[in-house]
Amino acid sequence: MVTRARAMKDSLNFITELFKSRTTSWLLAVYGLWAFSTTVVDQFFPSSSAKLKTIYLLPKWHWYTWVITGFGLVIVVLFDGAYKIWTEKEKVAAAATSNSPQVILDFEPLLGDMPRKRKRCLTVRNIGPATAVNVRLEPFIVGDATVECDPVNRLLPNTDTARLTAEVRRKGSVLKPVLLELELLFESVFGREIADADTATVLVVTYEDLAGRKYRVEYSVKYRPGINECQTEFKTLDLIG
Repeated sequence: MVTRARAMKDSLNFITELFKSRTTSWLLAVYGLWAFSTTVVDQFFPSSSAKLKTIYLLPKWHWYTWVITGFGLVIVVLFDGAYKIWTEKEKVAAAATSNSPQVILDFEPLLGDMPRKRKRCLTVRNIGPATAVNVRLEPFIVGDATVECDPVNRLLPNTDTARLTAEVRRKGSVLKPVLLELELLFESVFGREIADADTATVLVVTYEDLAGRKYRVEYSVKYRPGINECQTEFKTLDLIG
């Protein structure tokens, strides 16, 4: 649902920026001038309006030439709008990340040399130069277990860390509050019967800075039962508001 709403928002932003682009403005200006001139001719020079109809003034091109020209104009307009949106996002992202919080998912260090009994709490850590507030790991599903994490109110700049606590619902039972230990969760859900899989669980972290700007970080997590380890991979960081 979040992905669909975000896609709709991006589409509306693209259409809005498309109409703001310079190419679209020129095309609308030409169309407005043509509409005004035809209105003037029809109203004040009715005897000449038949000779000055647009169809008679256009070049005598083949139909496929007009089709190619139309497609060319559409492509130019789309590329112009897309380029403008991309450059604006790059400017905003550069301005935001230069002095903004940067929250990452991390694990507590493994104590001892017993990976088969690995129990590492999942944490959120702010490695940026600014304070992060309202840090949330969005609800996610592992097998038949649904996990809803408690929010972290505040993470101070430069490596402030907080353990994640969660409510785990599975088979009609509810465990809350519990420290979020991903290896233990995957092992209890799947056991050791599954082999290493290419499918990954998507984890999304959202947070805000003190100016109210919102950020969204996406990770993918793969569980390796052979070594009893969850491996996280950073995917994207977006400024969403």
